[in-house]
Amino acid sequence: MLLGGIIISSVAGGINYMINIIFKQKKAYTYCIAGALLNIAMLPPLIPEMRQSIKKLWGR
Repeated sequence: MLLGGIIISSVAGGINYMINIIFKQKKAYTYCIAGALLNIAMLPPLIPEMRQSIKKLWGR
């Protein structure tokens, strides 16, 4: 669960950074976009593990 929280905050940071790049900076560098997308890409593998952890904690 703790790792899930860390990953979710990292994904939120990546999304926030992409919004900042698009709307505020108006400049897009390859390494910035790649870094933000890597943070966002951590979410899909996390979903099954979080479901499993929640089921173990709450017995559902």
